[in-house]
Amino acid sequence: MSIEIRQHEPGKDIGDFIEAGFEVFRGDPSWVPPLDMIFREKLTPAKDPFYEHAEVALFTARRDGRLVGRISASVDRSWLAEHKDETGHFGYFDTIDDEEVARALLAAAEAWLREKKMKRMNGPMSFSATQEIGVLVEGFEYPPSVEMGHSRDYQGALAEKCGLVKEKDLWCWRYADGVNFNARTLKAWETVRALPEVKLRSVDIKRLREELGVIMEIYNETWAGKWGFVPTTSKELDKVAKDLSLVLDPAIAFIADVDGKPAGMCIMVPNLNEVTADFGGRLFPFNWARLLWRAKVKRPK
Repeated sequence: MSIEIRQHEPGKDIGDFIEAGFEVFRGDPSWVPPLDMIFREKLTPAKDPFYEHAEVALFTARRDGRLVGRISASVDRSWLAEHKDETGHFGYFDTIDDEEVARALLAAAEAWLREKKMKRMNGPMSFSATQEIGVLVEGFEYPPSVEMGHSRDYQGALAEKCGLVKEKDLWCWRYADGVNFNARTLKAWETVRALPEVKLRSVDIKRLREELGVIMEIYNETWAGKWGFVPTTSKELDKVAKDLSLVLDPAIAFIADVDGKPAGMCIMVPNLNEVTADFGGRLFPFNWARLLWRAKVKRPK
């Protein structure tokens, strides 16, 4: 049974790429389908400023006419300017449990990256280190939180069989509301709160774009030089402000001022994946109302 690899142009020919996810994750109770409207924006150059400094190729695999996998390949000029390592990336590495399919898709991504003069490939990175990243190797029983990657339990083994080697361990920490803090944590909090020069304040939603500018200044300064870091552009920040305007909760988004100047931040967002898990990726015609009620009234746990 031969495998057919098809290349798809971002923004124009993305239906099969989206559908491949539903085929691969069919029957996985933990997978949360991305909202079609948001996912299509991410795959459309005219809708996402990421493409202003990056090139992206999308590939799907078919066997006997059936979709059996997908992968993306990307060259981010901001990454290259920051890290100077001639590295391209693959992402959305989702396949059925079949080494031949995985190899064919990785080969397509590698060939495209070689054409772009890249000498190294790492991933999955869909499409940058601030978005979905990594192959899940533990915690398959947990649904992914918003912007966290998810994999079938065989995907990591397939990646290794195809010759990929681990670059880095990535850890995701789960915090459960209602768990009591230990004495050391409480003492540290009281000590900091007693400092007259330190003030903790909620993000001002009415000045969201301005506040996000402050947040990104802190982010870009503290993460500069670290693995995976790429500075956020002004247009990307505009899109973040637009995307967060309806869901950001000031009760869990903070900026720390020291002597009246922003010096740190802790930005948490409602886990929309918990809200949309049963939407099947569709927001219209009725799920948009459920989204607003669950996010703003009922609130995610």
